[in-house]
Amino acid sequence: MALNAPAQIWKKKAKEEPAADTTAPKKEEEKKEKKEKSGGGFFQKVVGKLAKGAAKVGGGVTGATKSTADLSVVEPHIFLMNNLLPKEIGTIDMDFFNGWKSGGDFVGVMFMPKDRLFMYKMDGSIKMDGKDADYQSTGVYTKIFDPSSNARTLELETKTGQKARFTLKPNSNQIKLVSINNKTTNCDIDISKDFSIQVANYSSRPNALIKVRIVAQTIGIRTTYDVGNFNAAPSITIPGYILKHINSTNKGMNFKNCYLIVDDAALLELKDEAGGYSEPIKYIAMTSSALPVKLSADPKIFEGLEAEATEKFAAGKVDYSFAKPNAYNGRPLEQVKKIAVTTFAISGTTYFYDKKENKFLDQTTTKEAEFPQIPDAKLTAILEKMYPQLTKIIEEELGASFLPAETVTATKDYQSIARYSNSDANTKEHFSKAYKGLRQLPAVLPLAVTFSGENALFKATGANALLKVNLNLQISFDKKAILQPILEVELLGEKNGGDLGMSLTKYFTAEITGEGFPIKNKKEITDAVLDNEVVRMDDLLAMFRKGLQDLKAKEKANGEYAPIWNLQK
Repeated sequence: MALNAPAQIWKKKAKEEPAADTTAPKKEEEKKEKKEKSGGGFFQKVVGKLAKGAAKVGGGVTGATKSTADLSVVEPHIFLMNNLLPKEIGTIDMDFFNGWKSGGDFVGVMFMPKDRLFMYKMDGSIKMDGKDADYQSTGVYTKIFDPSSNARTLELETKTGQKARFTLKPNSNQIKLVSINNKTTNCDIDISKDFSIQVANYSSRPNALIKVRIVAQTIGIRTTYDVGNFNAAPSITIPGYILKHINSTNKGMNFKNCYLIVDDAALLELKDEAGGYSEPIKYIAMTSSALPVKLSADPKIFEGLEAEATEKFAAGKVDYSFAKPNAYNGRPLEQVKKIAVTTFAISGTTYFYDKKENKFLDQTTTKEAEFPQIPDAKLTAILEKMYPQLTKIIEEELGASFLPAETVTATKDYQSIARYSNSDANTKEHFSKAYKGLRQLPAVLPLAVTFSGENALFKATGANALLKVNLNLQISFDKKAILQPILEVELLGEKNGGDLGMSLTKYFTAEITGEGFPIKNKKEITDAVLDNEVVRMDDLLAMFRKGLQDLKAKEKANGEYAPIWNLQK
C-alpha cells in the first residue's frame, strides 16, 4: 500500500517548463510571485478539474474502470489522513478532491482488482461516517470532514447485499514540524549545506520513519515530491544535496513559495465488522505538518548514474549499459547482502517476417529470416552454465550471497506472482525457458498483487535484493538478418519507506548487447557456433563484470547514495 496513494490519481509526468523571461519588468515578476503565493493559480484549477473529468469519462470509455457488486474480486485499500495541509500551500490535489479543508480529515478507499488489470467501481453504496462518499475516478472514493480526534467509519454495501464495515482509528501521533534550522518563521535552506528539521509528536515505534516532502511547480502545476525517509528523531540533520535526489525526473521545476512537509504514517489492521472480508484489511493512518521555506537556489534534479562502454572481441563487439536512478529510488550497492533470484531465463525469437507495400511505386518488399529451433536440452544447458558464473561475479564484486532457487520458488508469495507468468515454450517462432522454475515475472500485474507483490518476497525469503536475469536472443532485420544476444539484468531493493512506499528501488539495471550473428536461412547451426558466435556467454559475462565495476566506481565517486540511505538507520 502506498503512502501517497490518493495523490497519484491525477499525477502525470510533466514536461519541461519553459525558461523564465528575465527581461520581464520587475512589476510583472512581482505580480507573478504574488499569484503563486495564492496557490496554484487559475491554470492549475482548470487542469485539476479536467483531470478528474477525463479520468471519469476515459475510464468508462476505455474499460479501465468496471463496476462490480462482488467484494471478493477487490481488495480495499483504505486511508485516513488527519490535519490536512493548509489551502494556501496550493497543490493540485486540493483542487482535485472535493471540499478541501485546512486541518481537516480525509477518508478514502481505492478498490484494487485481485485478478484484472482494470480498476473497479463499486455497484452499490459507500458511506463514510454515514455520508455518501464522493466518487473521484478509477475506483477511488473519498470524503473530507472537519477535524476530529474520533474514529471514522467506512461502510460498503453492494446491490447484491454484500456488506463490509470498518472503524478507522486516527494515527495517535499528530506530527508537527516545529522548525527548520531551529527557526519557526522566515525559514531558509542553503542547498549547498546541511540543514536540520525539528519535529514533535512523531511515532516512537521501533524503526519508525518520518517522510519529508517538498512543494515544487512544473508548467504551472504545484505538487509535492518525496525528499526522503528518515529515522524518527526530534531533530534530523539532512544534507542539502538530497534535494537533487527527490522522487522526480521532471526538468524545469521551480521552488518559489516553497513548503517543507513532514508525514507520520502507520500501516494498521482492520477487522471487517460486517463479515464481508474474513481476513484483516490494512489501512494507512497518516498525519502531516508543513512550514514555508525559501531555498537558496532551485535544485538541479539529478537523474542518476550511467555507465557505458564498448569492447571488441574475436566474435564481434559487445556493449554494456548500466543505469541507476537517483538516491530516492536507487539504493547504494554496499547495501546488497542477501539476494533472491526471482527470474533467470533465456528467451527469444527465431522467425522474422515483414511485408511492406509501396503503392506509389507499385512495389512490395518482403523480409523473412529463420533461425533453427534450439532444442530444450540446449536451452537448459545454457542456463545451467550461466547461472553459477553470473552469480559468482555478483558475489565477488558486491560481497553478497545467494539463496537457493528452490527456497525462492517454494514461497507462497513467489507462487502468487508466478501464476501470472507464461509457462516455458519452444516453437519454430519463439522460445522461453526458465532455470529451476525462475520464470520471467510479468511487467504488469493486477494492482492488488502489484502493491504487495514482489515487495513481499523480501520478508518471505529474508533477502534484501531481488535479481532478474534474462538472456534474450532477438532477430532483427535492417540490411541483413541477425540474431542478437542481449543479457538483461536488474537488481531490485525494497521500497523506500517499506510497505508504505510506492515502488521497488533499484540497485541497477543493465543491458549487455553482443554484435548480431548473421542469419543464413537453412544453415545448420552446431552447438559450437551457437555457444561461441551467437550466445557468446563468456564475452557477455566479461562485459557484465566490467560494467558493474564501472558503476561501482561512479557511485563511489558520487558519494551521495550511502549517506542519504544511512539517514534511515
